[in-house]
Formats: sequence, structure tokens, C-alpha cells
Amino acid sequence: REPQKRNKENRDERESIRQDLAGRSASTSRKAILRYRLWKEAQSTCPFCGDKITQEQLLNGEADIEHLVPRSVVDCNEFFNLTVGHLRCNREIKGDRTPFQAFAHTALWQQLRDN
Repeated sequence: REPQKRNKENRDERESIRQDLAGRSASTSRKAILRYRLWKEAQSTCPFCGDKITQEQLLNGEADIEHLVPRSVVDCNEFFNLTVGHLRCNREIKGDRTPFQAFAHTALWQQLRDN
């Protein structure tokens, strides 16, 4: 019964997000819904720089889905390996590296590790 309950909760959450996005005249694609779910999971905060990601940034393409462990390392597209971050943080700073590889020698590492 537990897996059935989780599946229903996930379906209900996706439907709620779909309705919210449709009410904002935003895309209701699977990717848009996933990006929104990840944004909520991250408490609207970019895990890489620690700054807030506004809903406007999320909906207008300034935030991107990112694999924590890049697909070039592990071909894992599961929810636990995904997050949402600012486009610049994701593509220009982190790139195709793990967070440790990208940030371990920067002042941001402690904050990232704690997150």
C-alpha cells in the first residue's frame, strides 16, 4: 500500500503544479513540471551560489535542471540526482563536473557541502 500511496501523492502533486503553471500561462510539459518540483525541493535556492531563484526566473528559462553527478560520469536521471540551479551556475561554473570538482577549492564549498 505504501508505494501506491506515494504514487498517488506524486500524481496529485504533479497535477497541482500543472494547474498552477497553466494558470500562469507557462509550459506544462513534463520538463517544466519536473523543474518546478525540483525548485520547490531546493526551497527556491540555487544549490551552487546560494541565491534565491525567483519563480519568474524559473518560468522564463533562467533556471536549469542539473545532474548533481553528471551523466558523463553516471547515467542516472533519477530525481535524487537532479536539482535546479541558475543557468549561469549550472552551465558556466559547474559544467560537467561534480559539485566537489567544481567548488571544492572555492569559498562556496562549505555552504554547498552543508546544503
